[in-house]
Amino acid sequence: MSGPTDDERARCATVRAAFQAAPFYDLLGIRVETERPGTSRLTLSNRAELRQSQGGVHGGALMSLADSAMGVALGTALREGDAWSTVEMTTQFLEPVGGSDVVAEAAVARLGRTLAFLDCSLESEGRLVARARAIFRVRRA
Repeated sequence: MSGPTDDERARCATVRAAFQAAPFYDLLGIRVETERPGTSRLTLSNRAELRQSQGGVHGGALMSLADSAMGVALGTALREGDAWSTVEMTTQFLEPVGGSDVVAEAAVARLGRTLAFLDCSLESEGRLVARARAIFRVRRA
């Protein structure tokens, strides 16, 4: 399989920069990495502010990470000027997250004219800790 084209790399860089500029992602400590259209890799820094009463990372932070990862993956698959928003998301929490960072990897499963379907896996210390699926509404430019 060949690597991404210059146009694909530029689109990924544009989406990455837009997400990194949003204050919410900075607040959560999410770092965005993406080099290939239709996929993403985001890392959530495990910080004390994100932990729930039992010491693990709060499920809401994990869901925000998954939603963000799927949004980035979709954004890289669309054209400049297209818009998207989450319609529905389901998350399964498979095991608690300890003290390590969490890595989310997302991919577009199907991209239609007005709807997109995405999958995401979240890992910490090499273990699958959660998975998510989402449907996004797509508004073409």
